[in-house]
Amino acid sequence: MPDEIYVSLVDSLFVDSVSMLAGAVCSTIAGALIAWKTGDWRLWACAIALTGVSLARAWDMNAYAKRHSPPTAEATRTWEMRYTLGLACFTSLLGLWCFLCITTTQDAAVHLLCTSVTIGYIAAGIGRN
Repeated sequence: MPDEIYVSLVDSLFVDSVSMLAGAVCSTIAGALIAWKTGDWRLWACAIALTGVSLARAWDMNAYAKRHSPPTAEATRTWEMRYTLGLACFTSLLGLWCFLCITTTQDAAVHLLCTSVTIGYIAAGIGRN
């Protein structure tokens, strides 16, 4: 793929940080509410980890926006890896949280909320990207 197209594609991942943050905030709020409702320490751990990863991703997107040099293909590879790592961490935690919600509780409301949030986040991410 030509460098100009590659740089443009990766750049588009970092452009709309507001929608990424909105999804992360909603997911972490849902995680905290379910953890509070169930009182399960594992769900609290997931909610806290989701918050931490969300903050790290927000910081990374801000750093990308404030970079001082125009993007090169080599620098873009690094930014792409950082984005991929952050996304992989967040979605893995979201999947673990959903799995724990479903397997450790018998509450139908918890099941509905965690499944809805997880599917909604994944669907919105695909649409955004």
